[in-house]
Amino acid sequence: MLVSCTQVITPTSAPTKPPSPTSTLTPTVTKTSTLTPTVTITRTPSPNIYPTQVYGLLLSPDGTKRVQSSDWNNYEVLTTDGKVLWSISYENKLGAFEPAWYPFYWSVDGKYVYFTCYHGPDDGSTKFFGNDFKDGDCIYRFDMDTGKLVEVIPEILPGYYAFAISPDGSGLIYTNQTKTPVKIKLLDLNNHRERILFTADKEILEIGNFGWSSRMDKIIFTTLEMCEGKKRVYSILMLDLKSMESQILVSDLNERFSFESWDEQGRVYYRDTNGTVWDLNLENKILSPVAVPTPSQSP
Repeated sequence: MLVSCTQVITPTSAPTKPPSPTSTLTPTVTKTSTLTPTVTITRTPSPNIYPTQVYGLLLSPDGTKRVQSSDWNNYEVLTTDGKVLWSISYENKLGAFEPAWYPFYWSVDGKYVYFTCYHGPDDGSTKFFGNDFKDGDCIYRFDMDTGKLVEVIPEILPGYYAFAISPDGSGLIYTNQTKTPVKIKLLDLNNHRERILFTADKEILEIGNFGWSSRMDKIIFTTLEMCEGKKRVYSILMLDLKSMESQILVSDLNERFSFESWDEQGRVYYRDTNGTVWDLNLENKILSPVAVPTPSQSP
């Protein structure tokens, strides 16, 4: 369901024209900078602990370890036979209300576990009511060899980030939604150098819902604007990381479509708020439904 401030169109309408050379959606490349990680805490191995209820479960790529919590704030890293290797705790240094900590990625080589934190239901956007593109309020990295916990992306309150790690685990794209204009940054997780990939027009409030292509040469993302100051309007864009050219794939959506996958054949799938799966054709820029959820049956 697509809308604009003046007319209503449908997902299978004529393709949206890409931005003109004078478009304010032209990506901006700046000099690279280096983020210096902050070592915040070191944990030592702890005795065996068996939580009665498990939260935030994440398995290692080789299946020999897992990380889990009994309360969303204190985590253990265990082997498959239940031996606890490390205990890690979130310290809530900003005094957030009802905070939670969550592991969202384990590096392919098994060396690092990445965590993000959430600051409770009241911590939304600093620009509108809600948190449409929230992936977390920080990023920490735990070293499985040394037990060191490093703050990769600084924790913020209020506000939040949208982010996605590349398929090979070497890069992280992210946006700090409290900033205006919103910028997409790429952080090299090996050397901590970062650069700005894209700077949005000031009318765009937030950017998120990232997807990486399997070859890591393109990213796809969604922008949010307010139509007439109150109606939320979403657009889906693609950025070529080699040419640094962007193009609008779909514009004027009146609901948020969540990125699902981008396969090796170049097929991109989204899911709407009702659970319907949509195919986004990158060539003709048409968004078409491909799977509708089965209605629940009353007993």
